[in-house]
Amino acid sequence: MKIYVQDESQNNPSGKLFVNVSRGCTYRVEVKTGDRNWAGTAAIVNLHLCSTRNTCFLHIPDLSKFGMAGPSYPYFRLGNHDFFRISTRQGCQKVCKISIGHNNAGSSPGWFLDYVKVDVYDGGVVTYRDLFNVYQWIAKGGGYKLQVDVNHCPVIKAAAAQLASVLPLQSGVA
Repeated sequence: MKIYVQDESQNNPSGKLFVNVSRGCTYRVEVKTGDRNWAGTAAIVNLHLCSTRNTCFLHIPDLSKFGMAGPSYPYFRLGNHDFFRISTRQGCQKVCKISIGHNNAGSSPGWFLDYVKVDVYDGGVVTYRDLFNVYQWIAKGGGYKLQVDVNHCPVIKAAAAQLASVLPLQSGVA
């Protein structure tokens, strides 16, 4: 991203000064596995971070590769608070939706996830934080799913107004 700053000096006849502000972003993710029996998993956990435009901009197919405790640490075990750091070259985006799941591999792959917390760091300073409560099993079978979405993104007012104007017509109420 480039920002144009007005430069009135004689050395710059165009009057534009280019300042590069794309310094990247770091997302710190905390994942809390539940403390119920068999809550942990050895399956490969994936995570998608989504912005206020409700577009997923960061796809992490194996979250453990970004673990702050190192590559041999047993992530996603019973009662664990696991921490991950994902650095990008993209500018920071406000995270208002996550999609988290696993590949259902290994023995007892079912996983009870309490929550995911995302901190957005821009220049070493936390600029945004959100807590995504899950409190459910992520598993195949038994009415559970392998991927769970938690969405805190605001509804666009224009779309909500348009939907409200159509609903009375569909229900037969004028």
